[in-house]
This record gives sequence, C-alpha cells and structure tokens, in this order.
Amino acid sequence: CGVVIAAPSAAAVAAVAAALPSALRGRIASVQALDPSTVTLLMKDGRAVRWGSPARDAAKARVLPALLRLPGTQFDVTDPDQPFSR
Repeated sequence: CGVVIAAPSAAAVAAVAAALPSALRGRIASVQALDPSTVTLLMKDGRAVRWGSPARDAAKARVLPALLRLPGTQFDVTDPDQPFSR
C-alpha cells in the first residue's frame, strides 16, 4: 500500500490505516492526504474513497465494506451516517 503524506497529515493517515480491517487494507493501493481532514483511499481496482478526517474512524470502517459492494467509482464515508457512492 503506497502512502502520500503532507507532514501535518501523517497522524491522520496513520489513524485511518489503523482503523481499517485487514481484509480491506489489502485492497488499498494508496492512502493520500493533503491535510488531516482530506484523507482519501485509492483502491487497487481504481475506485476512490473520500474518508475525510480521522473522526469516527470506527464507524467509517464498519460502513465501508458494504458501500464498496455498490456500483460506482467514487465513495464517500466522511459522514458514516450518510455514506454514498457515485
């Protein structure tokens, strides 16, 4: 899994990576963050997941596997109560 990190974002990327279940971690090509509130996961199949900040990581990690079963190329779990795909 490749990682692109701007210095202030290292803690956010580490928190997100730690929150991901191992089965999901294996499907990620890279984790990118230009700042701590804009973490994005790039999947090995070319899809992108907008994670946002590390806030509510556990809830985001729980909802993401089901969301990835839906059609689409872009997924958003920034608000795990209202995730969406397109």
